[in-house]
Amino acid sequence: MLYKMILSTFPNRASAKTVAMFLVENKMAACCQLSDVESIYNWKGKTEREFEIRLSVKTSAALVGKVVAKILSSHTYEIPQIVITDFETTEKFGSWIDSSVKA
Repeated sequence: MLYKMILSTFPNRASAKTVAMFLVENKMAACCQLSDVESIYNWKGKTEREFEIRLSVKTSAALVGKVVAKILSSHTYEIPQIVITDFETTEKFGSWIDSSVKA
């Protein structure tokens, strides 16, 4: 079975953690992970460099819209990064995701 991973970056750990806690507590995500990243990107004609927090969200396909809506409504960036990918996993891990989320 296919599952979804949604990646976004936040300006600080507190804002990423707030979203992660909401998603897990409301059964919109089975798991969220926070990690430090250094981003280098073009923005308004300039090369920028920022230290950010990456939020990785594991969820079901049925909940992608709700997860993305929560990220967008909570974000301070003008254009938040939201990357959605499919992934396959083991039967046991997939069953755990299924039992951890509620569409």
